[in-house]
Amino acid sequence: MRTFLLLLCLVLPAAANMASPWQRGDAVGEPVGALADLHVRHERLTLDLTSLSQRNGRAHITAVYEIENTAGPKSPELLFVSLALDKCQVSLDGQPLQAERVEVNEAPPNWSPPERVPSLDGETTNSVYEDGLGGLRFRPQLTPGKHQLEVSYECLPGAYHPTDRVYREHQLVYLLSPAKAWASFGTLEIAVSLPAGFEQTSNLKLERQGDQLTGKFEGLPADYLALTVGKLGSDPTPVYRWVGGLLGLALAILVAGPRPLLALLTGCIFTGVGVASGSAIASGTFDLEQISRSFSYGRMLGGLAEVLLGALIGLVVAPVVAWLRKRRSSQPG
Repeated sequence: MRTFLLLLCLVLPAAANMASPWQRGDAVGEPVGALADLHVRHERLTLDLTSLSQRNGRAHITAVYEIENTAGPKSPELLFVSLALDKCQVSLDGQPLQAERVEVNEAPPNWSPPERVPSLDGETTNSVYEDGLGGLRFRPQLTPGKHQLEVSYECLPGAYHPTDRVYREHQLVYLLSPAKAWASFGTLEIAVSLPAGFEQTSNLKLERQGDQLTGKFEGLPADYLALTVGKLGSDPTPVYRWVGGLLGLALAILVAGPRPLLALLTGCIFTGVGVASGSAIASGTFDLEQISRSFSYGRMLGGLAEVLLGALIGLVVAPVVAWLRKRRSSQPG
């Protein structure tokens, strides 16, 4: 028994660290390139996060720039930096542009994603990004005057899996700092669509109406936009699990009698069945698409500890109960 408990002390911390609470995501943002003499009069940034309600959901981003070229004809090389941009489309004045995927050996100027972002609990948490950089490169032909440049793509946000809360948090960082390279920057308009029932927090002040966020800023409000979204929910599992486990333990004690090995075995089995049944009943209230993987491991390890505790209690209490029953039956009526 002593050896078993020592091994258990080694196994449980290792199991608790089976997965990092942070899931890497793509940092995305404004284009970089030779932007002198090019003025952004207005940008409309649209972030559609509704598919994050599904497993492996992605964010759909559309940026529309009202650009004015105050110099001669230009063909600047523009680069949208990210490791994984999917379903990319680029157009200039309504006409599609050819774009190519490229590798980026080093981060461009003003490309510095934040290490920490807001969390739904009112604090901040780490934000972890995919290693390496890639990008989407294109060359718009800009004659003097006004133009409309539109870029749309999908990316995979990062995620934080808390151990003390039921659901994970989705983290999206959009870098605004590269836009400092434009000759000037006018108005930034932001619109965000959230999954139904999701909470959100951000480093920028955004107005919420229903599941829509909006914001309008003169100039660049910050070096980046950080959005954290997710569901909030309490965990009913412990109550169901403990009730089920105690019922199973009581039955095990009645069955085992004074036999130690049987008490240990039935304590494990009956308590385990009760804990598992309680967990299954409580899990019916969860959105399993959003559950935090770290929280899941915590529930599993907590259930294992309760089963072992039930076995030990059964080993100690079952003989006592059997002795009391025997003593009562031996007393003269």
